[in-house]
Amino acid sequence: MEKLKKAGYARLVLRIALSLIILSLFISCGGDRIKNPEARAGVMDLSSWSFEKNGNVKLDGQWDFFWKEFIDPSKSDVTLTPVSAVVPSIWNDVQVKGKPIGGIGYGSYRIKIILPESAVGKYFSLKLRDQATAYCAFLDGRPMGSNGTVGNSPETHRGEYRHLVKSFFVDKKEMVLVFHVSNYDHQKGGLWESVLLGEEEKIQVIKNSSLSFDLFTFGAIIIMSIYHFGLYLLRRNERSTLYFGFFTLFIAVRTLFRGEMFIVTLFPGIDFHLQVAIEYLSFYWAVPIFLLFMNVLYPVEFKKIITKIMFAVTIIFSLSVMIFPMVMYTKWMMFYQLIALLEGLYIIIGLVVATFRKREGAFSAISGWIIFFLAVTNDVLYMNNVVNTGEFSPLGLFIFIFSQSFILSLRFSQAFFSVEKLSENLNKLNIANSRFVPKQILSFLNKDSIVEIQLGDHVQKKMAILFSDIRKFTSLSEGMSPEENFNFINSYLSRISPVIAGEEGFIDKYLGDGIMALFPHKSMDAVTAAVKMQKEIHLYNIHRVNQNLEPITAGIGIHAGVLMLGTVGEENRIDATVISDSVNLTSRIEGLTKIFGASIIITEDVRVEMPGDSGFSYRFLGIVRVMGKQKTIPIYEILDGSEEPAKVLKARTKEIFENGVNAYSTKDLNTAQDYFKTVIRENPEDRATKYYLNKIRFHLGHPDIEWDASEIQIK
Repeated sequence: MEKLKKAGYARLVLRIALSLIILSLFISCGGDRIKNPEARAGVMDLSSWSFEKNGNVKLDGQWDFFWKEFIDPSKSDVTLTPVSAVVPSIWNDVQVKGKPIGGIGYGSYRIKIILPESAVGKYFSLKLRDQATAYCAFLDGRPMGSNGTVGNSPETHRGEYRHLVKSFFVDKKEMVLVFHVSNYDHQKGGLWESVLLGEEEKIQVIKNSSLSFDLFTFGAIIIMSIYHFGLYLLRRNERSTLYFGFFTLFIAVRTLFRGEMFIVTLFPGIDFHLQVAIEYLSFYWAVPIFLLFMNVLYPVEFKKIITKIMFAVTIIFSLSVMIFPMVMYTKWMMFYQLIALLEGLYIIIGLVVATFRKREGAFSAISGWIIFFLAVTNDVLYMNNVVNTGEFSPLGLFIFIFSQSFILSLRFSQAFFSVEKLSENLNKLNIANSRFVPKQILSFLNKDSIVEIQLGDHVQKKMAILFSDIRKFTSLSEGMSPEENFNFINSYLSRISPVIAGEEGFIDKYLGDGIMALFPHKSMDAVTAAVKMQKEIHLYNIHRVNQNLEPITAGIGIHAGVLMLGTVGEENRIDATVISDSVNLTSRIEGLTKIFGASIIITEDVRVEMPGDSGFSYRFLGIVRVMGKQKTIPIYEILDGSEEPAKVLKARTKEIFENGVNAYSTKDLNTAQDYFKTVIRENPEDRATKYYLNKIRFHLGHPDIEWDASEIQIK
């Protein structure tokens, strides 16, 4: 185990090292392959530089600087004595008369450029970036471009950030470049960005490439932002997508205000102070939003109190942007940058801990974050003129955002996997529940799932009801163990249940040795199922006899009527059931099969729905009365449920038997007795005939007793 841990640590260190190497490669790719020449004492000697082979040149180094003077750009000789100022850098620390000049004021920069002989007769360009905070550039006294309005007072000065490319024809080896610069807006002043010189085509390629990369970065990040906002709208409980959407939105907005400053191309008249304010605010709010994102992803490693403190700090700095003038709030940016760097270190520590704890996506997060953090650190140093490498935040951000998107994608894939798992479990649960609550009942109640069932749900519908019961089950069960009893019942039910389902019916209740089934479409379905059930029992008996087991018989009663299907019970325990007089009547009809020795008995309501070509034969058994009611019910025996010898005999004597039943119902007992005797001679085992003969003998022997022809009451 210890070896595995050490191997895991080694892999982590290796991955972090690889991330650092990748970043260093990016940084190295951003610089010039050949060392850029440096200006010395106000002169940039490029006489030995090959623009064709070595490319463009940054006019970096020591420029002549004239504090609080706008020198005449058309004169090469100036009587004033300059001081030396490094470009690119801010002029705040430049000393004049032994004192630093600070950030506010105006002055002139001048540099003499000596070109190679090969440059003469060609078109060259100057790529001018934003400077602090207004300038006007002159080449040999000719205006080359400007940002804002240069002035010697706050009233005559107007700041602006804009990137320019200015082309010119080289007609001589030596030329003088002069910048008039003023600053009354920012805490830093001067030429803080490099001036790039090169052949016109190459400079244009640099500009187009930089602008294309900025637009590509903005488009990719804003799409990522919209995508994550969309994810949040689809899943409101996944707050990480919302926070990451806001983070990428702030970064996308900031991209427009940095680099090639495409925002100025979109809105040429944008207010300079608004431009700077949005640039600052987008940076301010991206920091705590990302910390909040980390807090949601890894709540154990990142504490809420730190996030709250960061939000409080951000609110204070944001208010300073909205309340104080630009010259004041720009002084405080370096403090927020320091806080942001500390937060970056805090996030690295938290992600390292999360990686060791094997948190989901932690390694991807730390890899992307280290690259982004180092890129931002480079840019902070670059903006404060500590290094002159260039801005790498967009590239680091690009890598970082994709690493974070991978984390969110991983979380969503896990969520989808969980949903699939839950769906599978729910499907299994529904299948299991359907074994207890028939899915047909859910359908009748207009419910898609058992979870939608509420206490009191009900529906009224006409159906056929089938009751079935095993004869002499008590005596059978006495000779079996409990396990054998259950095995017997399940074996029996496994044979007849598919028969019921095959006729579009379903079993509503298992009643030990009996069942109650419902047929919602046609009564004929119940009759067909009953006949097939009896045939299945005949086949089952063959199996039982072969096993030296006693054969079984079962009686089936069928009735059709209006039912009330619904749920009863209380909130913590409900059951689906059927409530109707028809249910009780059907149960009693099934009980009559014992009296009449019939396999299947149906009521008149079922018989009238049987088509003439049903193929089933039946005989009239008589009229019965439901206990407690005056209404009488004609009942019939389905002969197809009997075994073949009995079925043939009952069919042969059907007419005589029914004549006897009709005579009995009119109390013509002697005539009825004659009919039934004829039947019994033909079919001595006809229990229904024996029943009527016994009743007739009783009434003939007791003529004084009042009786009703429908006295076969269902109890």
